[in-house]
Amino acid sequence: FQAEDGIRDVAVNGVQTVCSSDLGPLPFTWIEDVPCISAVGALDRMIAFAKDAAAGMAEKFSLPLALIVVDTMAAAAGFEDENAAAQAQVVMNVLHELARATGALVIAVDHFGKDTSGGTRGSSAKESSADAVLMLAAKQSLTGVVEQRSLAIRKLRGGSTGYEIAFSLKQVSFGFDEDGEEITSCYVEHGTGTVARARDRGPKGPTEKMVIAAISDLGRVDSPFVELHEVKDKVI
Repeated sequence: FQAEDGIRDVAVNGVQTVCSSDLGPLPFTWIEDVPCISAVGALDRMIAFAKDAAAGMAEKFSLPLALIVVDTMAAAAGFEDENAAAQAQVVMNVLHELARATGALVIAVDHFGKDTSGGTRGSSAKESSADAVLMLAAKQSLTGVVEQRSLAIRKLRGGSTGYEIAFSLKQVSFGFDEDGEEITSCYVEHGTGTVARARDRGPKGPTEKMVIAAISDLGRVDSPFVELHEVKDKVI
């Protein structure tokens, strides 16, 4: 689901140009009539769109529908107040249900607020509800030069965060428009390594250390689970 901005053909053509001119049609499809996700009946409409896309993927490419991207969250959500947690949760619930109904990974493209330390713009309920948050970061000079691009795992439910992968953008040209101006796009070129590797944060304070030690002592071979009351009895 992509908000109308006139760049989708450029992006897809850029992928075809970089990969191979012999690839033919690529397994992408999109709609510009993005349903207002917060509106009544939005989930049913999105599932219907997704099923049509899945049928097309199977017929044309013999592939399942694996990924659904909503670009952007701000354009599609229809928030009356993007800072309202209740409104943000309604939208996130729709996206979760869309993933369950289709079996596809659903990604919503969002932007940071003015204070990047506060996370994505609007309510924090969005990040709290998400299973994972991938962050694109870079350093930009006053003259507009962008360097040190990276993709970082900001949140991963049940996994480690902080893993950061370096990449750069390479420009590619694939023709000229009717005014004689060059048509360009960019593709991602991965770096040779990671910017920073994820680390499991160990206990810092005395209370954390006591709890971790208690859980370790209570661990049993016959059962991997430890009851909360047992930890409390041992620590307190």
